[in-house]
Amino acid sequence: MNISAAPLSFSEATSADIAELVKQHAPVIRFDDKEPFLPSALGYTLYDQDGISVSSAHK
Repeated sequence: MNISAAPLSFSEATSADIAELVKQHAPVIRFDDKEPFLPSALGYTLYDQDGISVSSAHK
């Protein structure tokens, strides 16, 4: 199933669909060569229904 072709509900998405979605929207993080602190973890959340965002004022 091609995620970019049509919106899917979470229940219709396969693991491969979700992996491709995450890959397409992965952030590009750049650091200076002398950066003293690097991230120790990175994560994402996929919502399967509308609701209030915990990190944004937008729904």
